[in-house]
Amino acid sequence: MTLPEYAEACFPAGRRVLGVRLQPLCLGHALVLHRLGSPLAGDAAGVPKPADLHLAVEICARPVPYLPSPWRLRWRAARAIGFTGLGRAREESRFLDGVADFRAYWREAHARVPEYWPDADARDSGVPMLAALVDGLLRLGYPEALALNTPVSKAVYLLAVHAARNGTLRLMTAEEQALIAAVRAAGGSRITVEQPDAPANPAEVAALLAAQSSLAHG
Repeated sequence: MTLPEYAEACFPAGRRVLGVRLQPLCLGHALVLHRLGSPLAGDAAGVPKPADLHLAVEICARPVPYLPSPWRLRWRAARAIGFTGLGRAREESRFLDGVADFRAYWREAHARVPEYWPDADARDSGVPMLAALVDGLLRLGYPEALALNTPVSKAVYLLAVHAARNGTLRLMTAEEQALIAAVRAAGGSRITVEQPDAPANPAEVAALLAAQSSLAHG
């Protein structure tokens, strides 16, 4: 892990969707969208509609917990279907761009994970990623409100550092990451880790951290 990498995870950049500046995706934002069954929540099933996108934007533009009033959502969604002709075509294009932007915002928040040396004896605890991250922060003494308003990437890095300092997780140093990157770039195959060309699976890391956190705290 490098310091710039850690700093970026702790203070992730925001993103604009439909012209609205979103906050960094926090654990609470993700949980609320899952609770509402939003088709924009990760790999959730369903095709998003304008109302789904406006709801997600409204929620992620504010601290947790926040739910927009029904009339406000109806007003915003009506704007997306109240146009005709060229105006409607432009609004549909804006909607599709908004969906793509929101999905990128979600992916970026969940993809930032420190590289680590895998443990052959580690087992999947079966705990969902978000649940593991919230549990980990609560065990570190975070008040619930603060835990829910913690960016997803920050939660992952905080718990990874905690596990590394306890000796239950071996993070790669900057030198080790550079060496592995150089070997891969040269087409080498002697070094094998769980992350071939990208960071580890975030859910896998979160579940591992949850198991290790339980062991560390008894």
